[in-house]
Amino acid sequence: MDVDLEVRMKIKNLKTKIRTNFKHIIIFILLYTLLLLPYLISSTNTIPSADDFTFANAINEYRIQSGNFFLALCKFVKSRWFSWSGRWMFAIFPAGLNPLVVSNAPFKMLEIEMAISFLIFVLSFATLTNSILKCIFKVRKIKIRNFFILLLLFAMLNTDIYSEIFYWHTGVNYVFMISSELLTFALMIQYFNNNQKKWITVLFVMTGFYACNALQAIVPVLLLYVMVLYHKYKEKEIKKRDYIILMIFLLSTMLSICAPGNFARHSVIDSTGIHFFKAVIYTCNNLITLSIKLLSNPVVIGLIAVFFCLGIEHFFKKGRFDVNLFNVCIIFSMLMFGMMFPVSLGYSSSLIPNRVFFIFTVHFLMSACIIVTLLGNHFAKHMQRLRKNKCCVYIILALFFINNLFLNKWFQQSPYYVITENIYNDELIHDKWVALLSALESNQETVVQIDSSAIVSSPVLKDVGLSTDASSWINQAIAKYYGKESVEVISK
Repeated sequence: MDVDLEVRMKIKNLKTKIRTNFKHIIIFILLYTLLLLPYLISSTNTIPSADDFTFANAINEYRIQSGNFFLALCKFVKSRWFSWSGRWMFAIFPAGLNPLVVSNAPFKMLEIEMAISFLIFVLSFATLTNSILKCIFKVRKIKIRNFFILLLLFAMLNTDIYSEIFYWHTGVNYVFMISSELLTFALMIQYFNNNQKKWITVLFVMTGFYACNALQAIVPVLLLYVMVLYHKYKEKEIKKRDYIILMIFLLSTMLSICAPGNFARHSVIDSTGIHFFKAVIYTCNNLITLSIKLLSNPVVIGLIAVFFCLGIEHFFKKGRFDVNLFNVCIIFSMLMFGMMFPVSLGYSSSLIPNRVFFIFTVHFLMSACIIVTLLGNHFAKHMQRLRKNKCCVYIILALFFINNLFLNKWFQQSPYYVITENIYNDELIHDKWVALLSALESNQETVVQIDSSAIVSSPVLKDVGLSTDASSWINQAIAKYYGKESVEVISK
């Protein structure tokens, strides 16, 4: 009788658990859909722009010379490495998957490609966040981890409209770069968390090798990996393959740093030479300026407040983190500096393109969330009385967040709102550009003049780049792609 009762109770508890989990799954699916769907739909309105045409022209020339697409791709990558950039692996993408080259329906392929690239970023971002929460902060409940992932994604996607990332074929290079870096960190956590399965190790090496080919990712990846290796060395837990992995990462780094193209491109931008001291000043200035910009965003403030509360909760439930907060701050400061320095050195100025701000924001948010969680944990350690009043603290922080987010009309100006509001209009703009470029292709004249009234733009989409100057490099690239002598915009 008691056995039957016990079995029935277990079955009842299991059913209750399944119903509860099912509800949570449905809720989070709806929340993820509500957050991500506008961005996903909007990304499909992308139109070819600027470098898309330049790369298409280059690969077409090499294909005519070699008569083979693969050989043409190899020549293109070689040319980029010697004349423009050390990111030879990232040079494969704009040529190898350029819809203007490989597809008979380039506009349709571009729509699919941009939607996939957006999802790749979201999945890599969520994967790293989940690994940090689960393996470092020991957050066991999936629903809590999903809450923090949603919050981080919401904050990330509302720091700016990243037209050079999610609305530009060439900008997808940066999606690949940051995604490979995020996945490298996630796999690094798994690799050093006693999960050294063969497929984990192989993926870790592959993503790390790929990420270290990008100058902005070299210092973050190598710095964190070397710091972990140093800890393992002190604990006498280091293995031979750990050194081998480091050598593989360094090989990719050297292939990127020593590329002649880095120096050739810099000489075009600044013919006076390489100025390391000025680059340090520009880097510090950029880090301060961009940090202030992000910290003035209410959703970033709310995100930091929530992770601060996570640190408090961790202390009261599981104790303090066994790390030195000061050392962590130093490491992440070095990481941010190392990420920004190559940009400042390359541009020889404090110029921050939209795509660079995207990379900075990803690093800043991840670093800030880790630091404030540790700070909250450290704060709770010295405030034992907070245990009784922590609900009041959380309520005050929540009210502060709601006030900044909605009452000051921030939401109506947020990227989420702007993108959602412009989806239909952007679709019309996309269709107009498709019609205009198709008409340009079929035009029998070799010198084409386009009425300025036909040029439409959007606060979301990256513009094609056509101008009134027929000699501009974008106009020339578009003219060459469509087999024209010149293309220009005129006012009739």
